Amino acid sequence: MTPLTLDRSTFLDLVERNRPLSEIRDLLAVWLEAGATREQVRATLNDVRAQLGAAGREADEDRVLDALDIVEGWVSPHLRLSATGPGPEDMSASTQATVLLPADGEFAQIAGDLVLPALQEAGLHSVSPSQAVDKANTVFSLIESIKRSTVVVVDVTGLDAFILYALGLAHGLEKPTVVLTQEISELPFDLRSYNVVPYSTRLDEIGRLKDDLRKVLLELAEMDHSLATPVTDIVGSRLRGPNGDKEQTAHDDEPPGIYDLVPSSVQAMEALGADTVKFGNLTETLGSAVQAQTVEIESAKARGGPGALGKTLLSVRTVTAHVDEYADQVAAIAPRFEEQWSAFFRDTMGWLELVDLESDEDRQAGIEFVGHLADLRETMLGSAHQVEGFRGAVVGLRERRLSKDLGRSLSRVEKLLRAWIDQVLTGASQLERMRALLLERIEG
Repeated sequence: MTPLTLDRSTFLDLVERNRPLSEIRDLLAVWLEAGATREQVRATLNDVRAQLGAAGREADEDRVLDALDIVEGWVSPHLRLSATGPGPEDMSASTQATVLLPADGEFAQIAGDLVLPALQEAGLHSVSPSQAVDKANTVFSLIESIKRSTVVVVDVTGLDAFILYALGLAHGLEKPTVVLTQEISELPFDLRSYNVVPYSTRLDEIGRLKDDLRKVLLELAEMDHSLATPVTDIVGSRLRGPNGDKEQTAHDDEPPGIYDLVPSSVQAMEALGADTVKFGNLTETLGSAVQAQTVEIESAKARGGPGALGKTLLSVRTVTAHVDEYADQVAAIAPRFEEQWSAFFRDTMGWLELVDLESDEDRQAGIEFVGHLADLRETMLGSAHQVEGFRGAVVGLRERRLSKDLGRSLSRVEKLLRAWIDQVLTGASQLERMRALLLERIEG
C-alpha cells in the first residue's frame, strides 16, 4: 500500500479530534514529500469529504474543506505548503480561480457538485469548493488569492458582507468576476450586467448552474477584460503592463469631445424616459381598474341579497385578470429598461471621465446635456414615487385575502414593483453622479 493510502486514517484522526490546522498542514506536507502529487492529495481529501458528508458529519466535512484550502494555498503564509509538487505558485496564472461562497453546507455541496466541475471544464485548475481564504487573516490571504487568479467567482446569495467585500476587491484589482446568486433582485441594479449567473435550487433546475457557469467562463476567456468589471469598464485599466514600463488603459485613443457623447446619450435617455413613462401609464391604468372593481366589491357586499356573492366573485376575477395582464406588460418592460440603462451608464460614464471641454461652445453643449440628465432624473424619481404609492395599495389589497389566485397575482406584481423602484432610484442616483461629474468638468 502506498504511504498516501496508509496515512488516510491519520488524517481522519486529526479531523475527528479537531486538531490545529498546522498539524493537518504538516501531514499534507509529508504526503507530498513522500511522492504524492497535489492531484492525488486533492482526490483523497475529496473522497474523505464525500464519505463524511454522506454520514452527516458536517463539522468534520468543513475541516476537510480547510485542508483543501491548504492544498490550494488559500491560507495565511504560516500554513502554506512548500513548493513540493505542483502548487499554486507553479501553475500558470491563466488557469487559476478564486471561489468565495457563503459559509453554509448547502453552498459547499453546490460548489463541489456544480461549480468546481464547471471551472475544470473551462480549463481552470481545481479549486477548493469552500471559502477560499482563512477569515482570521482575511485581507492578506484574500488579496493574495485574488491576485493569483485569472477569474473570481463569488456567490452573493444572502448578501454576505465578507463576500461582497471580496467582490469589491476583485473589481479594484481588475480581475474578471462571475457572480452567482439564487435571487437576482438582491443584487444591486448596476451590477446585474456584469457576468451574473442566477440559479435555482429546485431539483429540476439546479443542474443548469454548471452549464451556465461554464459558458460564462469560456466567454470571459475570449472577451476584452477591459469590459469585465465596473472599474475597467468605466475608467479603463490602470494596471501596468508585464514589463512595468507602460500604463495600460482601455481608452488610449484621442480623448473624445462633447459632440461624441451627446447624440447617442440623449437618444438613450429618450428611450429610457419613454419606458419610464410607459411603466407609469400602465400602473395608473391598473390602479383605476382595480379601484373601480374594488368599489363594485364593496357595493355588492353592502347590498347583500341574492346574487351578491356572484357579483363579488366576478369582480375579484376581473381584478385578477387586470393584475395578470399588467404583470405581463411590466415584466416585458423591466428587462429592456435594465439592459438599456446598463449600456447607457457604462458608455456615458466612460466618456465623461475623459471628455474635453476646451471651448465655450463645448461647455454650452455640456450645460445642455446636464439639463437632459436632470430631466431624466426627475422622471425616474417621479416614477419611483408613483409606483411606491401603488405598491402600498397592492399590499393592502393582498392582505384582504379575497381569493388565492388574486393573492398570488398581487404577490407577483408587488415583487415586480419593488424591483422597478430599486432600478429607478439607483438610476436617479447614478444620474446625479453623472451630472456632478460633468459640472465639475464644465467649471474646471
